[in-house]
Amino acid sequence: MTGKPLPWRLAQGNNDDVTRVAPYMERAAKRGQRSGKAALAMAAAVGNVREHASGTALGVEKSSGQLVTVAAATDEMTRSVAEISSQVSAASQVAREAVGGADSSQQSVKGLAAATARIGDQQF
Repeated sequence: MTGKPLPWRLAQGNNDDVTRVAPYMERAAKRGQRSGKAALAMAAAVGNVREHASGTALGVEKSSGQLVTVAAATDEMTRSVAEISSQVSAASQVAREAVGGADSSQQSVKGLAAATARIGDQQF
């Protein structure tokens, strides 16, 4: 019987072979149980990672949308500041022209006042 393969001998109920293989089978079964427990723990860990990754992806997507909104608002604000600057520049130019016109008007009024005084000084 020793020339036959071990599975055949085990099937025949050879107690020597069964006794000899039994400790190995028990160790293999225990290792299989530990492997199964480890596989379940890894599956749970993968589930946790997947859940956190999903939450992170949603957060990134939300942040991305908010960044687009901030960028658009910043662009609009930049255009508004440029427009205000342009209008302030135009208002400054109008004010300078008004001062120039006031100076010219003042000189004209002084000239008219002098002319009026000369007219008043003349005797008819």
